[in-house]
Amino acid sequence: MKIAIADYSVQTKDPLLVKNCYNRWLARFPQTTFRAPYESAAEIGRVFVYLMDGDSPICYWKGDTKDFTKPNAEIKWVEMTNDLAVGKIKDANKAGLISFKLAIVERSQAKPIIFVEEYSKAWPANPPKRLAVKRARVYIYQCRDLPSADNDS
Repeated sequence: MKIAIADYSVQTKDPLLVKNCYNRWLARFPQTTFRAPYESAAEIGRVFVYLMDGDSPICYWKGDTKDFTKPNAEIKWVEMTNDLAVGKIKDANKAGLISFKLAIVERSQAKPIIFVEEYSKAWPANPPKRLAVKRARVYIYQCRDLPSADNDS
């Protein structure tokens, strides 16, 4: 995994757990100050998250930096997009889902931000090893001879 913001990027090592179609990373990067030629964090534009195969990205997600300006960030789940130019992942639904926490805070604030001490106990806590079990009730209906709801049927 690689996260890129402007000219700054961080990359994880190999996943801790690899099973069939599932990989698990657990990586924490230290709070870092980096210089960028922008007046505010919102002007940086994009945050990119890459799924890497060695040094080559094979899937990506892109988001706006303005969505990550809260100091007390929450876990965000994103759906990766397969990179068609690389062609390693054939089915778009197999590109994967990633969860991460990211906060981009301007240094010009009144005091330095120390995430662990001031804002959240969730930053130093390890994520759960097993996700909570949930139950869902789903009603599935099969229909035919319905008119199409969009232009391409």
